[in-house]
Amino acid sequence: MNFPEQVIALTKAIPPGMVLNYGQVAQLLEKPRAARAVGYALQNLPFGTDVPWHRVVGKNGVYGKLSIRAFKYGRDEQLKRLQEEGIEFDEHEQFPLLKYLWEPDPVEVAVILNAASKS
Repeated sequence: MNFPEQVIALTKAIPPGMVLNYGQVAQLLEKPRAARAVGYALQNLPFGTDVPWHRVVGKNGVYGKLSIRAFKYGRDEQLKRLQEEGIEFDEHEQFPLLKYLWEPDPVEVAVILNAASKS
């Protein structure tokens, strides 16, 4: 499975109301310097995809923020989807990242990737 396929598989596994940031996705896929490649993989998803791209967000210190890569789908669309899942934003369109952070362990990530490679 190539890196973009791994990004998609992991993104599909993020539970509703939870997020990962680009760097965390890259880290979980054992490519810690590939945060930008995570963004490119999600940016190339077709419109109407069932991949929950909106759950991968930017990071600003301890805050999560709307993605700069959301422009294809629209920042407003990302905001709307995350709010519908219960994520509460402040007046700067940021949220406390740790409150909504999904933290799978390496075994869980391996199971996700293994299952995705078989489908």
